[in-house]
Amino acid sequence: MSEVFGDEPRPWVLAYGFDADSELGQAVGREAGKVTYLSSQRNINFQVRQSDYDAFVVLGASPSIDGHLRVLQFGGPGFHGNEQREDLSHYTAKSKAGVAGRLLGPDATVPEEASELSRRSLAPFLYTQSPRTLVFRNTASDSGDWVRDDEGIAAFVREQGGFPCAGIWLRPQGMPWWWLPRDAPDNSQWVTAAFAQWRREDRVRFPSGPDWANEDPWRTTAEVAVAKELADHLRREAEVLAELAATRAQLVAAREAARAAADAAERRLLTAQGDELVDEVKSALEEIGFEVIESDKLRSNASEKLEDLRVSAGSWLAVAEVKGYGGRRTAKTGDLLQVGRAATRYAAAEGRIPDAQWYIVNQQAGSSPARRPRPLSSNPGDVQDFASGGGLVIDTADLFRIREAVRQGVMTAEAALSLLQKSTGVLTYV
Repeated sequence: MSEVFGDEPRPWVLAYGFDADSELGQAVGREAGKVTYLSSQRNINFQVRQSDYDAFVVLGASPSIDGHLRVLQFGGPGFHGNEQREDLSHYTAKSKAGVAGRLLGPDATVPEEASELSRRSLAPFLYTQSPRTLVFRNTASDSGDWVRDDEGIAAFVREQGGFPCAGIWLRPQGMPWWWLPRDAPDNSQWVTAAFAQWRREDRVRFPSGPDWANEDPWRTTAEVAVAKELADHLRREAEVLAELAATRAQLVAAREAARAAADAAERRLLTAQGDELVDEVKSALEEIGFEVIESDKLRSNASEKLEDLRVSAGSWLAVAEVKGYGGRRTAKTGDLLQVGRAATRYAAAEGRIPDAQWYIVNQQAGSSPARRPRPLSSNPGDVQDFASGGGLVIDTADLFRIREAVRQGVMTAEAALSLLQKSTGVLTYV
């Protein structure tokens, strides 16, 4: 019988795009029985007989390789000329294609070691990358266009509602292709994870790794039992984390919906002008407990409307003018005269002086309420004259806070009513 030369133990690995002294090269060397480093200057088939080998590890773009090889690729496109199926569908990686703000993963079918790496380092890394590379399947449609989907990809990490950023798919002959970003952290540990899974899939080609004492059949019964318990725990932990992530996503969506609803309603007290502001002031006062009538709906005001609202609580009544000013504009003393004219006309028409005159103002609308000046702070004399006739200047920022205090139970509606009815000058709410 002929003597055999060069019969190194399996697995035999082809390496491309890095050298033996690199971190990646050292990791591959620990897992492989034989590593052959390929030159980019010559055709691969002039350097090795690919059928002799079991796996291919590549950094960057890869040459065309035989379909029986398992592949671990860092960066570069996922598609090569021999990867199309009979229906021409193929997997590819497209750079600068992903910009989503939320990421998910790993998928439930991802191997244990890869799942751990995905959570610990890959997802945090990808979150900082924008735009990022995405992987997907291209399939030719009846119209001749290419349709993208993620069918057949077990994602390590994916964009929420979008495509994977890294993952595993099967080659036409059924061999796995692992694809990760070129600069993915812990690449040596990804080598360990890939080879650990390949040993589970094919004990003949991948008989043993450097940590062989942790592999079947060299573990004791006690070790196997504890490992199973740990695996079960990790699955439960992943399920709990997935549930928590789903709940968090729901809460984030609810928060955004609540914010949008507030922007369209309550926060108009701080952002709106014109009719929108009048409508929200009316709503706030009614929620506190006042009865509010829009003055332009009164028949007596058909020819001229001097105030926006008439606000009452039993026999008590205030005429109210509502103003909104954007930019850097603030409350105007001229508006106080308009409220005074409205009170005079009300007295002439109704035979009684209104109990209060309210000037309700949203100044510097849309800016931070905390940075706005107090209304008419530079005109104390005018405010004092206005107060002597039962006048009250109400900043809509204070009205917003008062309504929320009533809602939260910090303040009773009765106390809010009393505060607004009895105050004159510029409303003070601390």
